[in-house]
Amino acid sequence: MALPIDNAKLLEEVILCRAFGVCSPKLVEYLTAINEYAVAKKGYTDYSQKEDMLSHSMVNLMNVWSKFDPSKSSNPFAFYYVCAWGSFVNYWHRERCQEVLGIDYETYCKAAETGSY
Repeated sequence: MALPIDNAKLLEEVILCRAFGVCSPKLVEYLTAINEYAVAKKGYTDYSQKEDMLSHSMVNLMNVWSKFDPSKSSNPFAFYYVCAWGSFVNYWHRERCQEVLGIDYETYCKAAETGSY
């Protein structure tokens, strides 16, 4: 499976967006392509809640797009790919808490902190 975008173009766009402090429509396209690539690469194309998972991941990517530091790495694709994958894991964990435990995620976290689970 080929990478959906050129890493050099992505790096150039990230640097430009960071300079202006806003996420451009082109960067949003790149992040969406990375998100779709990550889902396909991990084999979740037939996952019943794929759209919800992609939405959750995209919200996360929009929150972290500016955290990539070009002075530390020249590979923004890897950074955003790992962020997308982490969002998928977080989504699955939340779904598991709701399905298996029958409680919402925040209640589970509070209970885990107090040791009542």
